[in-house]
Amino acid sequence: MQGNVEKWRKRVAVWDKGEVPIEYVAAGDKKDQAMVFVHSLLANWKQFIPQLEHFSKDHYVLSISLRGHGGSGRPAHESPETYSLEKFSSDVLSICDHLGLERFHYVGNSAGGLTGYEFLSRYPERLKTLTTFGSPGDVDFPLWLTRGYGRFMSLVVRVLGQQFYGKVASRAAVCTGDAYQFLIDEVVWEVNWQVVRHVFNSIGKISFVNLLETSTVPILVIHAEKDYGFQRLLRTTYEAEKKNPHLTIKQLANAGHLANLDQPEALNRIIEKFLKEDK
Repeated sequence: MQGNVEKWRKRVAVWDKGEVPIEYVAAGDKKDQAMVFVHSLLANWKQFIPQLEHFSKDHYVLSISLRGHGGSGRPAHESPETYSLEKFSSDVLSICDHLGLERFHYVGNSAGGLTGYEFLSRYPERLKTLTTFGSPGDVDFPLWLTRGYGRFMSLVVRVLGQQFYGKVASRAAVCTGDAYQFLIDEVVWEVNWQVVRHVFNSIGKISFVNLLETSTVPILVIHAEKDYGFQRLLRTTYEAEKKNPHLTIKQLANAGHLANLDQPEALNRIIEKFLKEDK
């Protein structure tokens, strides 16, 4: 996995005509169907290198770094409002318009998946399908918890250092050695923890349950077996699946929150089958 980083790093570009500069990597033939990949909180475009490698053979692929992540820009005024799902989805729309992607398959993990739900709610005509993993359809954390966790995280980073907390977060996010080492080598050192705090505060109370129950755009939710922190949060998604024939949930064994890094080939197969069925 890590051996491919330099190959893809050479393709990095920046779209700087939107609200903030957005870093992205694109490859493939635009005559093919397009796939847009959006990473988890803390990560960046590099999270989806295994999927870029696989799907660029017969798709036009795009992986972006959300605002405040990787090499993307940060707004002049930083707050939970300027790192909201609405802002993230607007950035996705901006870069896709720039690249001429009218309709596409969207794949998102965690905050990237929540951004996908927001995008679907605002621009359903732009999506062929939506795939998420580690992205609950309903979150209802009390304000004291989100703010308290944000302060605690900032304190730990200040006292023990970014690298230490990055290692702790990486251990919680993945369950295989290769995936953990990739995060340490390529992702953790780029994390801005103040941005993470703002994003965490912005997504403490959200609900896409009605969207999951009623959307006619095909949705695939991949439930990673070892994504322990999100097991309970997927309850409403399972309930929505019973009501919506366009919503499908698939299990993925031996994978944590960043499931595409733990089990890239298995996740690719699940998505590939889903896309073929959609045809």
